[in-house]
Amino acid sequence: MLDAISMNKIKNIIIKGLLKEVQIAERSLKLNEKISKSYSNIESQNKKDIAYIIYNLTYTEMVLALSRLYDEPSKKYPTRCLKSLYKITKEQNLSEELSKFRSESELNLYKFGFYPELIKLLKSDSNRKFIKHSTNFFEAEEINPPLVGNIQKLKTIRDKLLAHNEDIEIDTSVPYKMAYELIDHAKKVLSFFSLTYTGITLFIGNKFVTDIHSNKWEKMFEKFIDK
Repeated sequence: MLDAISMNKIKNIIIKGLLKEVQIAERSLKLNEKISKSYSNIESQNKKDIAYIIYNLTYTEMVLALSRLYDEPSKKYPTRCLKSLYKITKEQNLSEELSKFRSESELNLYKFGFYPELIKLLKSDSNRKFIKHSTNFFEAEEINPPLVGNIQKLKTIRDKLLAHNEDIEIDTSVPYKMAYELIDHAKKVLSFFSLTYTGITLFIGNKFVTDIHSNKWEKMFEKFIDK
């Protein structure tokens, strides 16, 4: 019964929480990037003013969504973040439940970013070690360069500028490459946990499920400036 509850928690965190954050982050990022590239070519001053407002709003949305993805789990309330997924696999014995979907997961390990040596190890692991080694892999990526610095920078911007307006000097630039790296990592984590622990694939062919709508805001903006 406990394993089933844990599986439902994983499903809830992903489907009802983190997928939405990935979509918000990526939509905001792509629209922000589009505005940055096309701003100088907008002829109407009114549209330029609106574009500038949207640019700032999408920056805020992107930073907040990414920060929520990489947040620390709350000690008081259930928190939908990547580390909550790791916490569940560490605290609960999901070995028996894992066996239902492990074979399908193993067929897609390369999609989740595992390197060949680790894939070989995972395929020979017991269920318990499979869970431990795969979780450790994703955690290690987040506490090592380049992700660790990117995550810390985002949280500093959120905490010092967006959540509180502190009178300190901070670097508020968020390079697009950095944002894409954080989004791509989150997609790999969610894809792995969803397929491995719930049997739900988040890939449609070679595309992540949210990719279908990730350009929606960008395309709407193109129509707006072309009118």
